[in-house]
Amino acid sequence: MSNGTQPKPNFVVVFATVLVLLAFVVFVLAYGDLRTNHAALTLAGAMTAAIISVILFSIVPSSANPYLKLGVSFGGAALFFYTIYPKMEAAISRPPDLTISGGIYYQNDGKSQATLKPVARAKVKIPYTDQESETNDLGEFAIHHAPEGVKALFVVYKSLIYPVDLN
Repeated sequence: MSNGTQPKPNFVVVFATVLVLLAFVVFVLAYGDLRTNHAALTLAGAMTAAIISVILFSIVPSSANPYLKLGVSFGGAALFFYTIYPKMEAAISRPPDLTISGGIYYQNDGKSQATLKPVARAKVKIPYTDQESETNDLGEFAIHHAPEGVKALFVVYKSLIYPVDLN
């Protein structure tokens, strides 16, 4: 501009971009299947990074060096995508609701026949977590909301710990 004033950012573009972002976030959050789909979440992160890039590009004055504008917009988008987005993805994505269930029995090796007897009131624990369950009178247990990749359990009965390999 000839009068020396800085041109204002195009707030219509910024506003429309923010609206698209909000609509997409609401769409992803409304459909639970998308929250567990890693590809959909990565695409959402890439779209959000692109929107941040557009917003940052429009905020930098047009009189600034074009390399500075590109650096600020893409640098900000990259910073978002590699630092903030993984935390957002973990918060948005819903881990699968896993349940580990089964029965705890001991073998009674009498002379007549071998029989399995249920172990009641044993604590079944996921190692190194606070998640546990107590067996019922039939020896059955269920640990809800278990993390993925559990490879072992600890069974605690009468102050003894019995490791159980799930592989």
